[in-house]
Amino acid sequence: MATDTDTDKEQRWTAKWILWRLFWILLTIYAVKKSYQCNKHESKLIMIPVVTLAFFYSPYYLLYYAVYHFILRVPCVSAVGNMSVLL
Repeated sequence: MATDTDTDKEQRWTAKWILWRLFWILLTIYAVKKSYQCNKHESKLIMIPVVTLAFFYSPYYLLYYAVYHFILRVPCVSAVGNMSVLL
């Protein structure tokens, strides 16, 4: 027999689960977007594995991105012909 408190707990758990999944999906989309933007001038042989790693390990990729690009101030590199140009 379910009481009102059991129903409330179940609804809160369900809402919490939905919000957590939504947050995780948005985090993954953001990581893939940043990974693609920084590697769009690389060859497909390099870009596809990096974007795939960003998809599966999005929190770790965003941590790497934050340290490498924000704290160390190393910009993404764009390939133009045979020369690399900093963005």
